[in-house]
Formats: sequence, structure tokens, C-alpha cells
Amino acid sequence: MEKKTKLQLDVKENRLIRYLWIFFGFLMVAMGILGAVLPVIPGTIFFIIAAFCFAKSSEKFYKMLIHNKYVGQHLQNYLEEKFIPVKTKIIIISSIWISMTASAVYVLEVLWQRLIMFAIAIGVSVYIIRHRSKRSSETENGN
Repeated sequence: MEKKTKLQLDVKENRLIRYLWIFFGFLMVAMGILGAVLPVIPGTIFFIIAAFCFAKSSEKFYKMLIHNKYVGQHLQNYLEEKFIPVKTKIIIISSIWISMTASAVYVLEVLWQRLIMFAIAIGVSVYIIRHRSKRSSETENGN
């Protein structure tokens, strides 16, 4: 039997903590759904956090999330294989810059707020670009 840390034992043995992880996981799923429809909120990170919460508390909910037809493959690519497909990178970065630019131009009036928006867009873009990637054909072939 593999050795578990105290936190893992507490989570599995303490019902209240387990239910809090599950609740937080579903809260993150809700935020991820909002992020999928609202261009200002990044949805993917919330699904990654939800997967973490479910991994700590419920194998059933974790499997449901990573096998979901809309986000499951993206989560598996990121969590298990540690890559982001090139096509997904292009979509993410395009979405970030379109939404951040629109927000900065049409919503924000203060210069420092606009600069913060662009700094966030630059930071996220650099992270996405530097993350390991595969082309769609490599993903489909399992290479």
C-alpha cells in the first residue's frame, strides 16, 4: 500500500473536508462555465482547479470532469500529458487579446487600469506560448 500524506488521509477520512473540496470543485466548474461564455473570465484555469478539487475528494466527479465531451480532452492534455495543442494556443491567445483590447478600449477609462489589463494579457500569452505544445495531427496519432 502506498504511503499517503496527512492531508490526503484527512481529506479521505473527514467527511466535512471532503464535502468542502467537492463544493469548491463544483464552484470552480460553475466559474469555468461562466468563463466559457464570458470573454473576460478565463474558463480553463477554473476547470483545472476543479479537477484538482475532485481528485482530492471524489474519483467519480474527477472522472466525469476529465471525460466531459467539452473540456475533458483539454484537461487530460494539460493534466496528464502536460501539453496544450497549437490550435488551442492560437484560440486562447486570440481570445485573450480580443477581449482585453475591447475591455481596455470600451470599458476602462483610467490609463493604469488599461496598463494592468495589457500586462495580464502579456503575462498569460507568454505562459501559453512557453508551455509545451503538439500539433493536432500529433495528438490524434498519439505521437
